[in-house]
Amino acid sequence: MARLTKIASFAIATIGVLWLGTAAAQVDAVQTVPYKINFQGRLTDAAGNIKPDGLYNMKVRLYGVATGGSALGEEVRDGGYRVQVKNGLFSIQIGDNSVLSPAAFTTYPLYFEVELPTPATATCSTVGCGTWTEGPMSPRSSAGSAPTTFNSDTIDGIDGASMVRNDANNTFSVNNTFNGKIQVNDTLSVVNNTSIGFNSDMFMLQNAGTGGYITNDHRGLSVSAMPNDIAGTVAYNASTLRFVANNNLIQATVNGGVTYGDNLLSNPGFEFSDTGWRYTNGTIDGASDSKSGAGSLRVQQSAPSALLDSASNLIAVTPGDVLAYGGYVKVNDTAAGSGGYLLVYYDAQGAVVNYSTADGYSGGLPDTSYTLKERTHTVPAGAVYVELFATVRGNGSVAGTWHFDDAFVRKTSQSAPTFFRNAIDSAAAFSIQNAGGGSLLVADTVTNTLRVGNGPTGADAWPALFYPDSKSTAGDPASRDGSMYYNVAAKKFRCYESGGWKDCITHDPLTRGSFEINQDFVQPINMVSSFFAGASQVLNSSLTVYGSIEGSAISQASEANRPGILAVATGGQTNGSAFISSNLVSSTLSTMYMFGSGPITYSVGVKIADLSQSGNEYGTIFGLSSNASAPAGTPTGCYFRYSNSVNSGKWTGACASAGAETTCDLGVTVDSDKWYNLQMAVNSAGTAATFVASDDTNTYTCPAPITSNITTTVGQSILSGIRKTTGMTSRTIYVDYLRLQYELPSR
Repeated sequence: MARLTKIASFAIATIGVLWLGTAAAQVDAVQTVPYKINFQGRLTDAAGNIKPDGLYNMKVRLYGVATGGSALGEEVRDGGYRVQVKNGLFSIQIGDNSVLSPAAFTTYPLYFEVELPTPATATCSTVGCGTWTEGPMSPRSSAGSAPTTFNSDTIDGIDGASMVRNDANNTFSVNNTFNGKIQVNDTLSVVNNTSIGFNSDMFMLQNAGTGGYITNDHRGLSVSAMPNDIAGTVAYNASTLRFVANNNLIQATVNGGVTYGDNLLSNPGFEFSDTGWRYTNGTIDGASDSKSGAGSLRVQQSAPSALLDSASNLIAVTPGDVLAYGGYVKVNDTAAGSGGYLLVYYDAQGAVVNYSTADGYSGGLPDTSYTLKERTHTVPAGAVYVELFATVRGNGSVAGTWHFDDAFVRKTSQSAPTFFRNAIDSAAAFSIQNAGGGSLLVADTVTNTLRVGNGPTGADAWPALFYPDSKSTAGDPASRDGSMYYNVAAKKFRCYESGGWKDCITHDPLTRGSFEINQDFVQPINMVSSFFAGASQVLNSSLTVYGSIEGSAISQASEANRPGILAVATGGQTNGSAFISSNLVSSTLSTMYMFGSGPITYSVGVKIADLSQSGNEYGTIFGLSSNASAPAGTPTGCYFRYSNSVNSGKWTGACASAGAETTCDLGVTVDSDKWYNLQMAVNSAGTAATFVASDDTNTYTCPAPITSNITTTVGQSILSGIRKTTGMTSRTIYVDYLRLQYELPSR
């Protein structure tokens, strides 16, 4: 093992340090001493024999302890930085192959440690070729100082610990007095429950002029929204403060008035004189001339052409918000011209951005009694503030007296989400009330409940009603557990539970509350392929089929996604017909269901194979009827109808009684070979019928329910069928499913 004998001291400047790294240049302050350290020694073997001449690999490490510990830095001398040894002697500058930083020399004592690789690799010439198994030489060499470095511990005799630093926080333990100006380009803070003190009873935070933003004197503490007493200051900013959070500017209004509910104006009814108004061109009258409350604004024109404005304090706004604005105004008998209310928008510098109306006011000459003038307006781009003007515009003919009261500015919509949270929980944290103070909706944050109205607090002749949303088209919407809506077509509340929709209200199976037919035509059915004239056949326990002539046929079929279908054909004669009915004896319908005795809903899937046309014309009916002659003539009942001679081949909803028929146009022309879902519903009282048709992409409804010619005295049967009127070619319709639900009246 090699040994190291230190034959000379090596100087260490207080800013020098040995650090592992490349020889890249270090960016630092102005360098006043070299960032290298001289190191000399003599290499011998364990017996004291001088090592042969040559270039040796070597590692030099810096430690803060004589033994053990972790290295503060390391320089590897290999490759082009090997150490030249001659007669056992060598001399190097630590820092040739590493970056020296002052940070490692902040403690004392310091020690250097030297290590050579195993003899076979001690003189190898490439970077990283050494095998370091010899271990470091012992003992470590202590670091001393060069004579000139002693002065670096002080500056003009002052210890460095007393100096102000720009690379770390500074703590002053003594008082400092500055007689000139102090400029702080960053944050000025006071910590540990201390304060900034002043040697007088007044301080002022101000701009370069004479006005103060924050002042404290014998009058108290003042926070101004703008510099005070500065000539030429834009007065429009006088009533606003500006706050910045996360680089977002927040505007706040400041005034001494009183706000009311969602009204953004302060003192809108002049009950507190002109507080809350930037200026008024008039006088404040008492309760005798007011619309309500104890005050109103009276504006007297000094000349017939006088143009007079009274402006509210500024309100912070966001472009895109929609504002409702206005108030009450009246004039005396002699007034002429126009007047009312308008909004004026300003940017952050107080420049006018826009007006709410092109003509500058919200109406013509008011009445001699208080009338409401109101409008809405969208906040324009660039607007930061808005103010309401009560304005008078004389037309030059007669001067008069104007009265303004109960003004308002409200948000009807806003461009950002609304967030509401009380600081404490309460039984009425949020409440919507009517004009009489009655509760419509109350949020109780103590029990985490939403209450509609006053809740079960006793008898109430006019309770607040909760209406969930409704859907009039076929099918249920996408949803999640806990949702609810009202299905107009089915006349049912629908609830989403356990991943699917179901009726919210069901009947006890032991109590007969409704009657239902649900037929998908997928089970084998009892039928004949062709009828003799006037023959009927029981289809199943609920339905019967009928054919009027020989050749009329009803057969079973299927399609993709429609496993059960009935094909209903007329046969080849002019008056051929075929029907599916709920109760049919020969060609006579035995009626079962009564409109007006509970809600009835009916739905059916239908496809028209060949359209009705001149020369081969026919009609269809799908719904409830009391006579089998339908669709010829005017059948009694409510139903969907299709024919090329009726409503230009469109789906039509109809209700008929005693030969009179009321129809509605669903607005869709029937296509051949297209499946339609038809839904009809008649309300419990038998006073309104709704009709909805839908295909794979669209839904069609009548503009309004049918409310006339709905019979409540003649019973009805299910009737789905086709009847020829001209031509000898058989025509076919297809029925996919059939549904009927009849809510039975109380028994």
